[in-house]
Amino acid sequence: MSIKALNKVLQSILNGIKVETSGIWSYIKLPNGIAIAWGTYTERKTHYIHVSPLYGYSTSKIMFPLIFTERPKAFVSMSIGAGLGFYSSFLPATDGMACYGASTTSDAAGVLITCDILVIGRWK
Repeated sequence: MSIKALNKVLQSILNGIKVETSGIWSYIKLPNGIAIAWGTYTERKTHYIHVSPLYGYSTSKIMFPLIFTERPKAFVSMSIGAGLGFYSSFLPATDGMACYGASTTSDAAGVLITCDILVIGRWK
C-alpha cells in the first residue's frame, strides 16, 4: 500500500482525529499519548561503498516532525534505483534518521533512493 493510499485510509477511519502535515510527513496524535507519522523521502545519491556485487547507499538525515518526546520506532520500505534494495535497521534519533541500504545498481549520476517511512512514538 502506498503512503498516499494509507493517508486516505487513516483519514477515513480516524474520524474526529485530525491528520496534520509537516513537510513530507502526515501524522496523528492519539489521546493516549501515541503519535504516528508517515511519509515518503526521495533523494538522488551516488554509492559510498562498493563490495562486489553490491553498492552501499545512505540518505541524508531525514528529519521527523517535531512531535516525539522520546526515540520513536521507525519502519521503512526502501528502494534504490532499479536494482535490489533493502533497509538496514538502525535506531532513529528523537528528531530523525537516515536510511541505509545496498543495491546491485550503480550510476555515476546517482540513483534515486525512495524511503517509505512509518514512525510510531510518544508525543506526551
